[in-house]
Amino acid sequence: GITFVSDPTNDNLDHARPRLRQARDVLAEEGLTARRLAKTAMRIGRARNALDEISANCFHDSLTYQDDISVSLDSTKIERYPEEIILRIMVLAMEHANPDIQEGYGPRYEKIEDLAHAYLHERPFRKRTLGGCIIMLDDKKNRLILKKEIR
Repeated sequence: GITFVSDPTNDNLDHARPRLRQARDVLAEEGLTARRLAKTAMRIGRARNALDEISANCFHDSLTYQDDISVSLDSTKIERYPEEIILRIMVLAMEHANPDIQEGYGPRYEKIEDLAHAYLHERPFRKRTLGGCIIMLDDKKNRLILKKEIR
């Protein structure tokens, strides 16, 4: 016995829901359907899993020392990998050096990209902090060192 009510926000383009509904129709006309997006997401997930596994192997291959609050990596090995792998190795190193970082809640990826860029292109690499870690490069021993920042 409840009467039908029309919600005026369904047609108001100031709200995201009707704008997205319109965009969905336009994208579907161009071939970008929900099914195609789901298939693309599946492929991206598969690629991510492969990158994660490769990165973990590269991390362990370049690891020279680890304790509860620090990680040392062979910089000559790291620098042979593609930049995406280097980024992921740095994330793993931060997570190992600072276990307080929970997976997915570390520094923003842009900051990690900035760190990797500096590591690869700035000489001398200056010591810095990120993700609760102090990151430094020992050029003499070819070591990238990450230590938990103690406050």
